[in-house]
Amino acid sequence: MEPKFQKILITLVIGCTLLSGCKKDEKETKNYFSYGEKESLVGSAFTFYMGKLAENNYGKELYLVSEGITFYDKNGVIDSVSGKGNYLVLRIFNTDSIGIASGGYVYNPSFDNYSVGTFGFDSGLILNFDAMPPDVSEEVLINGGEITVVRNNNEYEISFDLDTEANKAIKGFYKGKLKEYFYKK
Repeated sequence: MEPKFQKILITLVIGCTLLSGCKKDEKETKNYFSYGEKESLVGSAFTFYMGKLAENNYGKELYLVSEGITFYDKNGVIDSVSGKGNYLVLRIFNTDSIGIASGGYVYNPSFDNYSVGTFGFDSGLILNFDAMPPDVSEEVLINGGEITVVRNNNEYEISFDLDTEANKAIKGFYKGKLKEYFYKK
């Protein structure tokens, strides 16, 4: 091989190696939850404000809704739903009156002790929901696990690893904004 051609070839190899090594290492993370072998992609996410439970203790219901289900709101209140799919509801108790505070949340089985930093009481997964006619094929209650929330203003990263009464894990991740709704009075 000629020295000039060899230098060009080596320069190309090194250049390609450096360029491929400098690629952005950020993978696009999907928003999902899984139950056993079944995975659902999250199409929407929002919270319902449950109210002030004690000093610096606010309840929120976090909804992670699969693609295929649409919740409609009118004047800031959800008034109807359409479609088919699955959704996860997590009742979280935290220190923020608006949104969900950053931190770790552990399962609390109590029906009357809503401690900050916990979740539980009627948290569960609704499988095979069909809005017309309203039908729930299966409801799976959660009986253990952890949730981690990282909040930057109104941008959230939520990851979870949950145990269920059916002895199947619910795992997932969500990154994005959460719209907050209030129950109609």
